[in-house]
Amino acid sequence: GNTGSNGALHTINAKSGNGAIALATAGSEKFRVDKDGNVTKPLNAMFKAVRTSNQSVSSNGWHVIQYNSDTATGCFDIGSNFDTSNHRFTAPVAGYYHFGLNQRIDGGNGDYFRVAFTVDGATPTGQYPYGHAIYRDSDGFSYYTFSITSLIYLTAGQYVRAEAYSSSDTSWTLQDESQFYGYL
Repeated sequence: GNTGSNGALHTINAKSGNGAIALATAGSEKFRVDKDGNVTKPLNAMFKAVRTSNQSVSSNGWHVIQYNSDTATGCFDIGSNFDTSNHRFTAPVAGYYHFGLNQRIDGGNGDYFRVAFTVDGATPTGQYPYGHAIYRDSDGFSYYTFSITSLIYLTAGQYVRAEAYSSSDTSWTLQDESQFYGYL
């Protein structure tokens, strides 16, 4: 029930035994405030995906990193917004999303490597507005691990994926020691 107000401010007293206020639509809970003021959204879009095997690459240029499992140990896909067949997360609603990845690359012996996030499949260029990392390979590294994070505003239906780039190497490997994650 509502109690005293000063215009737009209302106090709602929870009638449930646990002191929580829950909002539901279409038969399922979408939002909850518990007795301590903690807010939870059980269907908030989030995922963590990994590679379950190595991805051999036989050319330079940009390549989609094929994160192929969101059910391996430690992985999840709340809301079913990450697609393991095309390796991308599609935003279910407009908002600010945080993304991150750790990706190991083996076999460098050329100029440089990059990893970057892309939105809607656009080729990464310029200032890399969605996040990137670069490593100059001046010593013929055996392996290198990239780590990037980024906050990206997406409208509903836009997608994000991770890509890797080799300037000159034509034989390199995206290792299974990797992860890609994001959340609203």
